[in-house]
Amino acid sequence: MKFLFLILLFIVSSMTASARPLFNEIMPLNNFTIADEDGEYESWVELYNNSDDPVRLNGYGLSNRPDDAYRWVLPDITLAPDSFLLVWLSGKDRRSPDNPLHSSFDVEPGLDTLFLTAPDGHAADTLPVPDLPTDVSYGRSPDGAETTIIFKEPTPGDPNIPEGRDTFAGTPEFSVKPGFYDHSVRLELLHDDPDATIYYTTDGSVPDSSANIYSGPITLDYAGGNDNHFSVIRTSPPEGSDHGYDWIPPGAPVDKGHIIRAVAKKPDAYPSAVASGTWFPGMDQKDLPVLSVSAPKEAFFDNESGIYVPGAKYDSLGFGSGVWGIPNANYHQRGREWEREASFEWFEDNRQLLQQDIGIRIHGGGSRSLPQKSLRLYARSDYGQSHLEHQVFPDQAFGEFKRLILRNSGQDFYRRATMFRDAFMQELISDLYVQTQAYRPTVLFLNGEYWGIHNIRERYDKHFFERVYGVPEQHLDYLENRYVEKEGSNTHYLEMLDYIEEHDLADDEHLEHVSTMMDFENFIDYNILQLFFRNKDWPGNNNDYWRYSGPPDTDIPYHDGRWRWLVYDLDFGFGLQRGHSASEEDMLQFVLETEETGYANAPWATFLLRSLLENEQFKTRFLRRFNDLLITTFQSGHMTQLIDEMAEVIRPEIGRHIERWSHPPDKQTWDEHVNIMRYFAETRPEFKIEHLQHHFDTGDLIPVVVNLDHASGGVVTLNSITLQPDEKQGSGSESPETWSGRFFENVPVELEAKPSAGYRFSHWEINGDSIIHAGHSLTPDDKTTITPVFERDYEDSGSFPEAFVLTDTSDYSFSGWSPEREPGTYPSNMAFVYMDEIEPSQNARISGFTSGAYDLDSRTRITGLDDKGFAFINTDNLGGNPGYPGRRLGGALLALNTESAENITVEWTAGTITPNSREYGLRLQYRIGNLGPFQDATLLGGQPVTYIREETPGHQETIGPVILPDHLSGQPHVELLWRYYHTGVRHDSRSGARTELNIASITVSSGSGTGNDEYEDPPDKPDAFALKQNYPNPFNNETRIPFELAEASHVVITLHDVAGRRVATIVDESFEAGTHEVDFVSRSLASGVYLYRMQTSGFEETLKMVVIQ
Repeated sequence: MKFLFLILLFIVSSMTASARPLFNEIMPLNNFTIADEDGEYESWVELYNNSDDPVRLNGYGLSNRPDDAYRWVLPDITLAPDSFLLVWLSGKDRRSPDNPLHSSFDVEPGLDTLFLTAPDGHAADTLPVPDLPTDVSYGRSPDGAETTIIFKEPTPGDPNIPEGRDTFAGTPEFSVKPGFYDHSVRLELLHDDPDATIYYTTDGSVPDSSANIYSGPITLDYAGGNDNHFSVIRTSPPEGSDHGYDWIPPGAPVDKGHIIRAVAKKPDAYPSAVASGTWFPGMDQKDLPVLSVSAPKEAFFDNESGIYVPGAKYDSLGFGSGVWGIPNANYHQRGREWEREASFEWFEDNRQLLQQDIGIRIHGGGSRSLPQKSLRLYARSDYGQSHLEHQVFPDQAFGEFKRLILRNSGQDFYRRATMFRDAFMQELISDLYVQTQAYRPTVLFLNGEYWGIHNIRERYDKHFFERVYGVPEQHLDYLENRYVEKEGSNTHYLEMLDYIEEHDLADDEHLEHVSTMMDFENFIDYNILQLFFRNKDWPGNNNDYWRYSGPPDTDIPYHDGRWRWLVYDLDFGFGLQRGHSASEEDMLQFVLETEETGYANAPWATFLLRSLLENEQFKTRFLRRFNDLLITTFQSGHMTQLIDEMAEVIRPEIGRHIERWSHPPDKQTWDEHVNIMRYFAETRPEFKIEHLQHHFDTGDLIPVVVNLDHASGGVVTLNSITLQPDEKQGSGSESPETWSGRFFENVPVELEAKPSAGYRFSHWEINGDSIIHAGHSLTPDDKTTITPVFERDYEDSGSFPEAFVLTDTSDYSFSGWSPEREPGTYPSNMAFVYMDEIEPSQNARISGFTSGAYDLDSRTRITGLDDKGFAFINTDNLGGNPGYPGRRLGGALLALNTESAENITVEWTAGTITPNSREYGLRLQYRIGNLGPFQDATLLGGQPVTYIREETPGHQETIGPVILPDHLSGQPHVELLWRYYHTGVRHDSRSGARTELNIASITVSSGSGTGNDEYEDPPDKPDAFALKQNYPNPFNNETRIPFELAEASHVVITLHDVAGRRVATIVDESFEAGTHEVDFVSRSLASGVYLYRMQTSGFEETLKMVVIQ
C-alpha cells in the first residue's frame, strides 16, 4: 500500500440549527487498537457534539452512498455537549441505544465517503474515508476544529490529542525485482525524496530506527550454504518422539533466500509502509510454486508470544495428556490474539507474482503439535488488502480469497507420510455430489529458510460459502461434529433429528419428509466415500455440514434450505492406519454399531445413517450408488493412475522436504508409503464388495454387457452411470462397441435411454427380449446383455411446412413477401412461428404457427416488405394482434428434403428496420426432422451465424454462403430456423421498445463446396477432442462454450454445481468434426462456481465457469 497522502478536508454543510453532530475521528483499518463487544477489530468512526446544546440523533442517516443518505439510521440517543459517540463500521447492523452501535455496511479505505444527514435532509457532515495504515486514525485537532491531522495514537470516545502529522513518507522501491536469479544480485533501495532516510532489515523484522541505514547497493549472493538460523529452533516438544512425530533439526544447511524489508523516514512525516521482498540468487525455482513468508522472529518463535513453538504455555503447564498435549503449547492457542502480521510472496517461473501483507495463524487440531505446522492465511484491510488477489488454483476462475490454508498434510506428514494423501482422495471424488477443497502443492520459505512442501487449500468458512454458493453470513447455518455451531444456528438440524427419533423411517412418507430437510444425494455420496476410504477419524470427528437458512428458493442451487455435508481431512484413509491391512477393514461394521467401539463412532455420530438405512427405498438407493461408484470412480486402474500422477508432481521436491524434516526418514520410505496407497486402490474394491454382501442382501455380482453400436442416436444410462462407447471403465469391456460392469443381483438397475435430436428411442433388447419403455428397471440375472435401439425420428407425411426437394440442379430461393398476402399464408415451404416464452430467448421452443395479417402497424406483428422480405417485431402489449400472440414471435421456419443434396450452403440477407432499445437478433439454426431442439449453424471458426441489431435504421447485411454440416445431407426432412430472439441487452433504460428486424432474401444451394464468410477452403479438422474455456468468464447472463471434435460425434455438455450435482443440460446433439461453440444462458443461477462437462464417444473433460449475478 502506498500512503502518499493529500490532506483531506471535512466538508461541512451549513445547517439552520447551531447544535449538530460532526465526524470527529475515523479509523479505517483497526488491527489491535480497540475491539468491539464480539472481540473483533472493526473499522470505526467517532461523532462529536461541538455545541453547547445537546443533540438528539434519532433519525440521522449514516451512509457511504450519496444516493442513499439513510442507509443506516441512528437510534434515539442524545449526545451531550462536548461528548463523543463511537459507531462501528462493521456491517453488523445493531441499533440498540443501550449497546454498542454498528452500521449496516463497512467501508473501503481510499474509495468510500461517509455522509451524515439530518432527519430533515440537510447534510450534517461529509468525510472521505482515507487510505491509511492499520491502527492509524484521522480526524479534527482539536475536537470539532476545521484542521485535520493523522493520529498515531487514536482516541476512540475520548478527546483527540493535539500532536500529529499530516502525511507519510513514500514507500521505498527495489531496483531489482524479487525472484530467482542464476547470478548474484546488486540491489539498490530507491526513493524519490532526497530528504528521506531508508532503513532496512534482513531477518524478516519490520525496520525501525535501530535497523540498517541504507547507504549504497547491497550485494546478494547465493545463501544456501549459510548457517541455519530459524530451522534449528525446536517447533514441537520432546514428548512428540513418544508418538512418532519427533522434531529433528536439519543435518545440513537448508536452501535460503535473502529477505529485505525497508521503510523510509523523513522529517514531519510518519514512516512509510514497509517494502518487502525475497531474492534467491544462484538458485533455480523448482517445479512447484514458491511462497515466502517474512515476519519478525518474535512473531513465530518468541517463547512468550511466538505461534510456532511450544513456548511459555508448554514451559508452565507441561506437555499435557494424549497424543497432542492440547492445549498446553503456544501453537494450540487460537483467536485474533494469536494472529501475526507477515509479508506474503508468491513466485512462479522465477519471478514474484504477488506480495502483500497478511495475517497468519496456526491451523488444525492435533496436527498443530507436529514439527511442520499448517498455516492459515488471512487477508484483511487492516493489513492493506481485503483479499489475496491471485489465481491460486489454475482450474478455478476465482482470483480473490479471504482465507487460505497452507496445509502440512495433517497426520500424513509423519504417519506413512506421502504429503498428498488427503489431496488425492478429494481429487478422486471431486465429481461426486460433495464439496471438496481445491489443492495445489507449493514450497514455503519462512524468513528466507526452506520450510518444505505445503499444500495450499481452500478453507471452509463464511467467506467460502458466500464466494462459492452466494450464501451471505446471515443466511448460513454451519455446524460441526455434534451439532456445534460454527455459524448460525443448529435449531433446524435438531428439529430434523427429533423428527427422525419420533417417526419410523421405514415408512416412505416419513422418509420423504426428511428428504425436504437434508440432501440425500449428497449424504449418500458423503458416506460412501468415507466408508470406502476407511476413514476412522470420522464420523464423530471431521464432520461438517451446512445449509442455507434464508427464504427457500429452489430455482437457485443450494438455496433450498437442506443440510449438506463437506469433505475435508481424510488423512486417516487409504492406508495411513494399518498400512497394507487397511483395505480389509469393514467400515460398515464401524458405522452400523449401536454401541461405541472407538472415539469416532459414538451412537450420536452414526444415528443418521443407521436410521435412514432402515428404509428399503433409501437402502436400495444407497447400494445402487455404491455399486456405481465401485465400477467408475473407485475402479482400481483409475485410482492407481491418479495416485501416480499426483506423486509425480511432488517427486522432484520430496527429497529436499525430507532433508528438512526427516519425515519420512528417506525417499525410499516415501515410495513405500505411496505403494501402500496403490495397494489399497488395488485391493479395496473387492473387500468393499464383500462387506456390502455381508451386511445387506445384495446377492452376487452379475456381469452386465451393453452393446453400444446401435446407441449413436442417443445417450444410455445405468443408474448414475452415463455409458461412453470406446471407454473401458467397467469391469472389462469386451470390444470398443461394448461396455460392461458388475451389478448386485438383488439391487435393481435403472436403465434410461435418451434419444438425440432427430432420433427416437425404439426399444431395448435384453437377453433376447424386447422392451419398449425408455425407462426400465432391470434385475440382473446370470449374464445380462443389453442393446439400446434408436431410430431416425421424422414425419414423412403430413409434415408442415412441406419440405422443398433440394438437389444440385434445384436451389431454394426466397426474394420477397407482400403486405397484401392473405393472413395465415406463408412463403413457399416456410412458416412463421411463435415461442413458448414471452420475450423469447435463444433457448425458447416453438409453440405454434402465426396466422395474422401482414399489413399491421402496431403491436406484435410480422410485416410484409415486398422486395425487403418480411420483418418481425415484438411489442410490450401482451394482447398482441389476431394471429400474433403478444411478445412471442420467434422466427421463420424452412423445411427441406436433402436426400439428393450434398455440400449444402445458405445465403441470406438480414437488416434492422428500427433499432429501438431492447436488442434482438437473428440466428440461423437447424434440426433433422420436425421434433427436438435446434442446433446453431456455425462459421468455420465455430461462431454461430447471427445478425444482431445495428444502430442505423435500414441497415442491411448479406450473410454467407454458410456451409451446413454434412450430416444434414441425405435426410427426408430438415428444418432451418431463422430465430428472432432477445439478446438480454437494453440500450436505453428509459425505453422498452424492441428491435424490428427483417429477412430480405434466402438462397439454399446444393453442390457448392465454398462458403462461410471469406474462407475458401474448409479448415483442417482438429487432431483431438477438446473442451475449451468458456468466454466471457466470469459472466453474468450469457457465455459461450467452444469445443473441438476430431470426428463427427454425439456431444453432451452438462452443467453441474461444485458438488457435482447436475444443474442443466447445455447441449445434447450430434456435430460434424471441427470447431464448434454453444451459447449458455444462466439467468436463474446463483453466483458461484459451476462445472461444465463434455462427453462424447471415448472423450470426457470437465472445466469450471463462474457466474456473477
